[in-house]
Amino acid sequence: MTEPVPGQTPEPVAADAATATPPPAGGQATEQQATETPEPAEPAPAAGMNPQELFGSLSLADIEADIDRLMNDKMSQLDGMLAGLEDLVQKLEGEITNLEPPPDDPTTP
Repeated sequence: MTEPVPGQTPEPVAADAATATPPPAGGQATEQQATETPEPAEPAPAAGMNPQELFGSLSLADIEADIDRLMNDKMSQLDGMLAGLEDLVQKLEGEITNLEPPPDDPTTP
């Protein structure tokens, strides 16, 4: 058996020739084989790593404060956009009113 080259994943070895899948004729991959991509493996936590050590400095109050701050920032941005939209609607309504012809005077002979 040869040793794997660093950075490369070794090819899986079939148990025997009966269970091995033969390559497609002509050396071309089938459509299914061409579109399949291997799923990346989830990184396993290192042995002996304590989640409290990783996340111990985080508290629920800190997380809630960060979420509240972000929501307030987004709401103020939204308020600014809505105010700009209201100004635009008023401007357009004024222009439409100026473009409309005056109503006909019914008393004109």
